[in-house]
Amino acid sequence: MDANDLPPVIGENVGAEPKRVSRWRWWLHVILLGVLPVIVGVMGYLGRNRTLALLPPDVPGLLQVCWFELEIFALVFSVAWLVSRAGAKQMLLPWRGGVMPLLLGFAYSIALRVAVMMLLIPLAVVWLLIAGKGAGQLQNIRPGTEHLLDATALVRSPVYFTLCLTLISFVVAGLREELWRAGMFAGIQALFPRQFATWRGRVIALVTVALLFGSGHTVQGWMGVCATTLLGLGLGAIMLWHRSIWAAVIAHGFFDASTFVALYFLTKYHVAPFQSL
Repeated sequence: MDANDLPPVIGENVGAEPKRVSRWRWWLHVILLGVLPVIVGVMGYLGRNRTLALLPPDVPGLLQVCWFELEIFALVFSVAWLVSRAGAKQMLLPWRGGVMPLLLGFAYSIALRVAVMMLLIPLAVVWLLIAGKGAGQLQNIRPGTEHLLDATALVRSPVYFTLCLTLISFVVAGLREELWRAGMFAGIQALFPRQFATWRGRVIALVTVALLFGSGHTVQGWMGVCATTLLGLGLGAIMLWHRSIWAAVIAHGFFDASTFVALYFLTKYHVAPFQSL
């Protein structure tokens, strides 16, 4: 391992030096990417009371929704990139360390699962205490996965289940959302290079991007927003530490895939608590 492969330290920029382009171009880049999860969050909030889940319960419908979401993201992301012309290193795209991103991604997914649960449960308990509700109300404030997908579709169709474990987890979620996160970091670094060169500045950027990421998951309720915000903090930290998106992409993919696996077994073997799914 040479010096270029070491994790970043205080005072060292992440990725390449920002290209010398007009600041308004970088502002437009950040705004285009930043409003994307906000719009998704508003739409999710407005449609949260509908009876149908966000993801269709059949394979053709699932593929159609995936194509639509990838198409919209590709359009917005392409416009943002054409404006800023962010380089590969600025976008943290280089693959570093051979097979290590795969191994680290898997390990990080487990660590993130434990960390999110350890932080989420106390938040739920505090909310129950403040609201004067009993522990029996935990079911009512859990992340609303029933608004995301019909979990019985995972059991009914092996193809649907496989697509959720692969296409949804690693491409629609993992790759797409981590490209978005890398784009946000590239824009923030280009606009505020001195601040981003310090740990304090990176923490502010990390929290800001995680809050935006969480805001795009309002369809899962406020606990879902909290969970995805915490997940965003972890994934962003992984990305900045390794100066590459790939460990975060793999970790995100395994995190979501394990969620689908859990929903599958809970729905198949414990039908009563998940009838609404």
